[in-house]
Amino acid sequence: LKEKRCSIYPYRPDCCRTFECRLLREVKRGAVSIDQAHEKITQALMGIEGVKELLVQLAQDNKRLPLKERCMEALALSEGVNAEPRMDRKRAELETAMTIVERLIQETFLDG
Repeated sequence: LKEKRCSIYPYRPDCCRTFECRLLREVKRGAVSIDQAHEKITQALMGIEGVKELLVQLAQDNKRLPLKERCMEALALSEGVNAEPRMDRKRAELETAMTIVERLIQETFLDG
């Protein structure tokens, strides 16, 4: 995403253009209010920003990779390196933060 828009394709394929996430479908059927949806979206974006900040703190900020891969790379590259307690805590925070973000995205936006 670049400025909340897809940057992979110059023209989005039909499957992307017509995709409706779980949250949107719930709003459309009245199960979730617009305000609740905004809150969930904000929560997801804040979680993602927290993960990005931890990646910067771990000096692992390869923006060319998807976020999950950046996390996996940061955890793999830092394993056994800089065995200082502060960095160990940052790695643990990163792992926890990414798990929370993934769960939130799965439960809020995706099916199954």
